[in-house]
Amino acid sequence: MSDPKPGHSGLPLTLMVAAVWACTMSWSGSRAEENPVEVFLHTDFEQGLRGSTTQGNAEITLAEARGRSGQHSATIRVAPGAELAYPQHIFDITKGFAAGDTFDASVWVRSQDVDQDPGAYFVLEYRDGDRRLSIAHSTTGAANGARDWQQLTIYGAQVPVGATCLRISLILHAHGQAWFDDLSVTRT
Repeated sequence: MSDPKPGHSGLPLTLMVAAVWACTMSWSGSRAEENPVEVFLHTDFEQGLRGSTTQGNAEITLAEARGRSGQHSATIRVAPGAELAYPQHIFDITKGFAAGDTFDASVWVRSQDVDQDPGAYFVLEYRDGDRRLSIAHSTTGAANGARDWQQLTIYGAQVPVGATCLRISLILHAHGQAWFDDLSVTRT
């Protein structure tokens, strides 16, 4: 390799531009530093149903070989003719948040033979004991996840004053079956 010409560093132009950009970003702060996102809860159900409870008249289990990104997913099955009572997987978080914090949440859903609305969906709610202070729903509908895995999202759910619990519920309010995977809650 020959010596660089006088006044040249010998670095290719693209490398020099990248170095200048990196120095500028570290000096001025990147967008990620201005708006940090913190993963608050994430489960792909590969470790089972740890951290969740169940509620309702349904078969609520861990499904093997039915995961979106792995082998497992959480499943809710409501038999034909069974009374509908909002069966759900529940994740209660009681630490690490404060009034004014804002959260986004997402989960992937797949469904089969869901016979009515609202179908498979999820909610993020803030509670104080048995009292609900606020609630945000993902999109609802019998078609959620009917053709393939579908991502459901909730954006900008702000913690109200007095909240002592952030609750995520994965719900099937219909007859049929739904699989849930890759649940994620982030502080924004």
